[in-house]
Amino acid sequence: MLTLTTALISCSPKVPDSVVYSAKPIDRPRLVIPTVDQFTRRDIQWIVVTPANAETIFRDKGEVALFALTSEGYKNLSLNTADQLKLILQQQAVIAAYSTYYQKADTEINNFNKEQAALTRRINLENNPPPTKSWYETW
Repeated sequence: MLTLTTALISCSPKVPDSVVYSAKPIDRPRLVIPTVDQFTRRDIQWIVVTPANAETIFRDKGEVALFALTSEGYKNLSLNTADQLKLILQQQAVIAAYSTYYQKADTEINNFNKEQAALTRRINLENNPPPTKSWYETW
């Protein structure tokens, strides 16, 4: 059986072509960034309460200045604080998206490059096999 196989292979007129491998670079995954609102500060009206405008407040306290807000000013101060917190959370989401994007891209590129190197080594071995010694050179 081995003799027949050897005879058939040695009589084959066509020599196999070399395998040609061409690597194409991979693209990074699409980056999806959430939108971020613009922060617009609302005006706050401060009212200073002093002995000149609130004599009764200072009977027990002495010389003190108090800062007070109107109800609209307090509302705007609270809304400004909420908007700032929302903006910070949105910025954290953007940072997390960038981090995830680059970590995933690096992992994908590293995996691709490892696969490409292994495939290139395999093809090089197939195209240029290491020299083999005949049975009489081994002895």
